[in-house]
Amino acid sequence: MEKTKATQLKKGNILQLDGAVWVVVSSERNFRGRGAGSVTIKMRNVKTGASVSRNYRSDELFELMQTQTLPLQYLYKTGESLFFMNPLDYEQYELAAELVGDLAKYLKEEQTVHVMMYENTPLSIIPPKSVRLKVTAAEDAVKGDTTGNAKKPVTLETGATIMAPLFIKPGEEIIVNAETGEYVERANN
Repeated sequence: MEKTKATQLKKGNILQLDGAVWVVVSSERNFRGRGAGSVTIKMRNVKTGASVSRNYRSDELFELMQTQTLPLQYLYKTGESLFFMNPLDYEQYELAAELVGDLAKYLKEEQTVHVMMYENTPLSIIPPKSVRLKVTAAEDAVKGDTTGNAKKPVTLETGATIMAPLFIKPGEEIIVNAETGEYVERANN
């Protein structure tokens, strides 16, 4: 197990803390005038699912746990859970939507994603750089509305709405940055 400082913790890290295993949901640095900074870490207990938020000194050390990564197929979402399946043995896994975050808006059924696992429990998704999605709805471009980098809202097949250039039409496929939710380019056929 390797050790890391509180300031280096990020979403998805797995920690051994107080005899329990936790997954980091978010990490936020807090700076104070002349004093040492602190880090607020929101964590979720792997076994119980309980969430806590705690403050730590910036230089405090944590033990990172070893994890494995599996390619799993996204099946569906119900309420606050997303379900995935291992295509090799058809075993299904449940992952809390809170741990997936905004990435859930860009997942489509049967898409393969890499999931970080600890002792056969899914903890978080390693986001793909980009995803290819079909545009289901887009407003028509208005003639003369082309000053600068003009954009319009488009709805994707997953139900997410993003801003895309005026030339994008319903039925076209586009590439979306899965981490930021921004339009990247029109997909090549």
